[in-house]
Amino acid sequence: MLFGFMRISCVTVLLFTLSACGPGGGESSGPGSNSGSSSGSSGGSGGAPEIRFLAANDGFSGNELWKTDGTAAGTVLVKDINTAAPGAGSDPGGFTEFNGATYFHAGDGVNSSQLWKTDGTTAGTVLVKAIDAAPGGRSNLYGFTVLNGALYFSVYKGFGNDLWKTDGTAAGTVLVKSFSGLAGSFPDTFTVFNGALYFDSNDGGGAEVWKTDGTAAGTVLLKEINILTSSYPSGFTVFNGALYFSASSLGSNGLAFGLWKTDGTEAGTVQAKDITEGGVDGLTVFNGALYFSSGHMLWKTDGTAAGTTLLKAINAFPAIFTEFNGALYFSADDGVNGFEL
Repeated sequence: MLFGFMRISCVTVLLFTLSACGPGGGESSGPGSNSGSSSGSSGGSGGAPEIRFLAANDGFSGNELWKTDGTAAGTVLVKDINTAAPGAGSDPGGFTEFNGATYFHAGDGVNSSQLWKTDGTTAGTVLVKAIDAAPGGRSNLYGFTVLNGALYFSVYKGFGNDLWKTDGTAAGTVLVKSFSGLAGSFPDTFTVFNGALYFDSNDGGGAEVWKTDGTAAGTVLLKEINILTSSYPSGFTVFNGALYFSASSLGSNGLAFGLWKTDGTEAGTVQAKDITEGGVDGLTVFNGALYFSSGHMLWKTDGTAAGTTLLKAINAFPAIFTEFNGALYFSADDGVNGFEL
């Protein structure tokens, strides 16, 4: 109990915004009251306060589903989902707006972490579907991404993950493609581009770029970039009509990570530039260019090989760029002052 009270201030990052129909801590009127605003929006519809969902622990119920309108009185427990044991907690997370409700993963003590949704009320917080847990353990849902009227997510199943989607109903929560049983087969980093969902996964031939249109037949390997091993694509970023990412391939500097881009076709999946410094991190669009760190130095590109240039030889690693007030901010070491702003 003492530990539970000590954890009372441990609150997750507020991840989702939903407009309530009235002031204070009253329950919303359901999916119809959702304005469709995203996290960080300025306010609710009709002057109503915006409601944010979060995971929090009050010292009694464990880590459960809460909502807040930014006031103490309006910060309330939505539902104690896991009542199997005092203070057990359902550990909700991944809050994502879809089709007039908020979807998230949680465990009720009977089922492991599964797909839930809420309209902001106790009665309207329900299990969508119990997807079988991993053998001998708990399943893990993550990567919630909306595309073409469906919510996609990855489900951990034993030795690997499967790609699922839902329309918000139990019957409409279905497997798209199974990658289970394959080492490193974790479809994640979902990114929407040109009407399809792109991600990295492994079907036994190495971790490469995949895409899906929501069907099993339409879930395909885009290109085997590294025929020797895995290309481990990451950092998918849409820029100037193409999808950019980091991938490992055989270039002029041997096997190393470089900057790649794709138009969604195998032929159009090409290396943007053979950067001998190696490694690409922190892909960020800013002022009509794509900025990134390579070889721990600051680079930018306009999408062409000639327009991919070293901006400054400075140790910008780890590369976490944030735009603010017309400039791009990051941490870097100039060799004299250590890591600074």
